[in-house]
Amino acid sequence: EKRNREAKQLRQIDQKVAASSQALSSVESAIAGTEKKLDGLEARQQMLESELLAQKQQLASLLRSAYRLGEGSELKLLLSQDRISEAARWLAYHRYFEQERQREIGTLSHELQALAQVSAAVEQQQRQLAEEKRRKAKAVEELSRQRQLRSRTVSTLDAKYKNQQARIKALGKDEKTLRNLLDKLRKAASASKAPAVIG
Repeated sequence: EKRNREAKQLRQIDQKVAASSQALSSVESAIAGTEKKLDGLEARQQMLESELLAQKQQLASLLRSAYRLGEGSELKLLLSQDRISEAARWLAYHRYFEQERQREIGTLSHELQALAQVSAAVEQQQRQLAEEKRRKAKAVEELSRQRQLRSRTVSTLDAKYKNQQARIKALGKDEKTLRNLLDKLRKAASASKAPAVIG
């Protein structure tokens, strides 16, 4: 009965070690998934930052061109032209630059929003990764504790078993010694019972 209890206790500890190992494996898998997602988000963030820089440079170039082109107002351009066709062309050109500037500003605004969303997602994934790493450390600690408990239990059971084996061996030697002593006593007793021979 005692041996059954000890075996049951060892099985329970083994089950806890297995559960802790499985939990650790699950956490490590989640960490790998989160790291992969984070890598993708960081790559997208870098791409958006590069696109944003290019958009800013294009907008700056467009604004410089518009400034050079329009140092005077549109009305001034109209009044300074000798021919109406040239004035119309200049006004169309000026409108084109204004529309292009508005489009570039809209694109830049959109890129800024996308970058902000990706940056927020990166931060969220970093927090999730930190939490998963904390859970992993806790799972590793629990697994280590379970393994130590198992090791101590096995050592205790092993020591008990060896102690029992030593006692059984000692009892076996004592039994042999007692049998030899009994045989000698029987021989001595039978020799003392033997009839005396008169000679």
